[in-house]
Amino acid sequence: MKYFTYVLYSTIALIIISVSYSNVFAAQLSSFLIPERNKSEPAYTAIEFITIKYDPQSELAKKLAGVTERISFKINGTNPGLENVIATINNVILTERNSPVRITDSKIDYTAQIRGEQDRLEVAYKLVFTPTISGYVLPGNESAKIVDLDWRSFKVND
Repeated sequence: MKYFTYVLYSTIALIIISVSYSNVFAAQLSSFLIPERNKSEPAYTAIEFITIKYDPQSELAKKLAGVTERISFKINGTNPGLENVIATINNVILTERNSPVRITDSKIDYTAQIRGEQDRLEVAYKLVFTPTISGYVLPGNESAKIVDLDWRSFKVND
């Protein structure tokens, strides 16, 4: 089954490069900030839908029609790869957004599903990145706390 899955995903990658496709992408940030705690777990959610069209009479159609696969996994902040992601995002937030916010921990939930039809392959995935952030309350007047919001968006090119 693993070999089939590998071949299937390799085929999908080639199709994306050579066959017409359309996609839809959305991103959302949900957060609840309590200034007295100065610590929160915002959730960045990205959802993408991709439709890859192919000839219904093709070999690809014969192989993919009726195929349904689902992949789901979770990664927590102790994963070495995720530690690198946290360090990179912290650097971007500091240097490009000039924000004092720091990510101290995080987790990723990933779910993907593919469904093969006679003339198309539908791919959907959802990625939820939930960092633990601190340092969003700016120093100053203690009676009226000011919250830094520059951390809300960032772009990592690495």
